[in-house]
Amino acid sequence: MTPVTHGSRSPRSLAARLCLLARATESVRPGTGGADGADGPDRLPPLVRAGALTELARRGLLTDDGGVVTPDLDGRTDDPALDDLLELITESPPHGWRDWVTRHAGTTLDAVQAGLAEEGVLRVVSRRWLGLLPPRDYALVDGEAARALRADARRVLRGREPVARVAPEDAALAVLAAAAGLTGVVSAEERTARGRRLGELARRAGQCGPAGGPAAVAPVRAVAEVRAGLAAAVAAPEGSAAASAAGG
Repeated sequence: MTPVTHGSRSPRSLAARLCLLARATESVRPGTGGADGADGPDRLPPLVRAGALTELARRGLLTDDGGVVTPDLDGRTDDPALDDLLELITESPPHGWRDWVTRHAGTTLDAVQAGLAEEGVLRVVSRRWLGLLPPRDYALVDGEAARALRADARRVLRGREPVARVAPEDAALAVLAAAAGLTGVVSAEERTARGRRLGELARRAGQCGPAGGPAAVAPVRAVAEVRAGLAAAVAAPEGSAAASAAGG
């Protein structure tokens, strides 16, 4: 019997959904356009990259070869951010999943935010620094979609619904939001108390849904490695987080 699933069926990628979710409590600092607080700009690059890696793995376009991330050389998604990441991985030396969570992660964030700006969900915030035009900053146009995503993640994490009935894409959203420690999704205490459910949701996230098709291999290892890499990235000292944001 096919499990009954719930959750939003957004055409946006997991990376785009996580980008919006992280901005659910955003306030714009004068002259920056960045997000204040625990969900500030330093953790956005690894979070969004983690979403992109997870989605590509679930689609069968990235596979695990002895711990090395291996792309489908002919694969395309028609999503510019995901296709750019596939190209980057194809043209780069071999790396593991945890490395790819932070390696040049700012490029994926830039592409995802540009796409959301084209949709009108984000807007560009212009500013100058020492008379020079800086990289683009973005701010939410309407927080309703972001708040809805955060509510979805919180319901999946805190709810009593059996994990087998949670849509794999919703499980992925919740697990990565928790790994990044996003405000309002799950506290550190709850992560400990709900560790068993988080582990079950992580395995559920690695099961291929409609995007992967029946022939795709379930990327459970990929999700586990990406989740661990994201948790390590957001726990890193400020300097390391800034380096990942810059693509180091």
